[in-house]
Amino acid sequence: RLGMSTPPFLLSQLDKVAAALASPNVFAFVHVPVQSGSDEILSKRKMNREYTARDFRAVVDGLRARLGPLTVSTDIICGFPGETDDDFDKTVALVADCGLSTVNVSQFYARPGTPAAAMRPRVPTDVVKARSRALTALLDTCDPYADLVGATLRCSARDELADAGRRLVAHTKAYVKVLLPFDPALVGAHFDVKVTRAHRWHVDATLLRVVLPADARRRPALAAALDRLRRHQLRDHPPTDLAPPPRRPTVASMLPLVFFTIYLPFFLALALSPRLLPSARLPRSARLASS
Repeated sequence: RLGMSTPPFLLSQLDKVAAALASPNVFAFVHVPVQSGSDEILSKRKMNREYTARDFRAVVDGLRARLGPLTVSTDIICGFPGETDDDFDKTVALVADCGLSTVNVSQFYARPGTPAAAMRPRVPTDVVKARSRALTALLDTCDPYADLVGATLRCSARDELADAGRRLVAHTKAYVKVLLPFDPALVGAHFDVKVTRAHRWHVDATLLRVVLPADARRRPALAAALDRLRRHQLRDHPPTDLAPPPRRPTVASMLPLVFFTIYLPFFLALALSPRLLPSARLPRSARLASS
């Protein structure tokens, strides 16, 4: 997967980046932090970025035109000093227009010693929080995978599990997260699935066919991954036919043992031995007289 990059670099290398992302061994995924949709906030007077909102749009549109389905992740800072309502509206419009669903939303923090810490005017804290909540609420309404229900997707899987090991995590070429019943034969393989349900962050699917099986004998890293998964499965789902491990004795569990091994023989001896209770052999009248 391609690491984080910036709009200026991607624009200067758009064809090469697209060619790299088109490789079958690379996910069609990019992380391009934009921070704001307002050129005023991005300018040298504020964030001092070397790009504009238009540059970011050009990167997203250019890569999608070359690749087709593509996941774009970005970062947004709400409440940067001097951010007006109009600046924030431009950020919301950028997120909506580009169809971004994977967005890391954060609130401005004046880190000591940075130029931004001395900038004025500061956006009131309640306004910053309100903008952050509004953008998050917008993103929560996204349903980016709704049109994938019923579709057949090509996936690959590594050593990632979900639902306490019951489901395997796979990804499509466009880095769509796919969950399906766990099968160790799918780890390291390429396979087709049918999407049965769409969620905010992933889709559920069932296996259709394995296209490229995984051979752990020739891939040491895959063999190690399978070993980790087996240990994970045994930890979360131990075999039911094995006897449970012995419990360590507690004080409460030892009390009956102490009673039966120490006190019970003593009381039995008292009850059964006449020599220990000599007065028990005397008649009642004699015992009364002696008392």
